[in-house]
Amino acid sequence: DLKVPIWDVDLAHSKNNTNVFYTATAYGEIRTYDRKVKNRPINNKKIYDRKINRMVLSNCENYLIVGDGVGHIFMYDIRKSKIL
Repeated sequence: DLKVPIWDVDLAHSKNNTNVFYTATAYGEIRTYDRKVKNRPINNKKIYDRKINRMVLSNCENYLIVGDGVGHIFMYDIRKSKIL
């Protein structure tokens, strides 16, 4: 029953559905929340081994553009839960 460490560093809201938002953590995880479903993440995916510093949701809301402190930038496909 140990608590999971949480270190959220950035947040992105969906414009089409105000109940959905995404957080990036310093542990390299992307967490998806839906306030209508529950208070906890509905999806938690470790996508990177470094701290994520910045995250932006694309206009079509299918991708998250994610960057770290070293200068790496990549695109995460929300629908397929994988890095492109």
